[in-house]
Amino acid sequence: MTMRQWIRAIRDRRCGFCGVTIERGAPMVEITLHRLRSLLRCPSCAGVPVPTDLPPLAAPTTMGGDLTPVAVTARAWLPYADRDER
Repeated sequence: MTMRQWIRAIRDRRCGFCGVTIERGAPMVEITLHRLRSLLRCPSCAGVPVPTDLPPLAAPTTMGGDLTPVAVTARAWLPYADRDER
């Protein structure tokens, strides 16, 4: 089963037919073949017009929030640490 869907490029990609660079946020067609492989096509190689209701690319999010280092020694949180070290 082959499935085609219009998506926006999350990062710079290359068209699998003509080799043109598809820049981040630009529309492209993703063709999925039997859930195993995806082919990418630029709008000019897709053969159909870009849909007008294609949503814009969402802003990137970070997982976990603040990534500052924590000042905790390794032995402080171990379950077998000495009681007087806690």
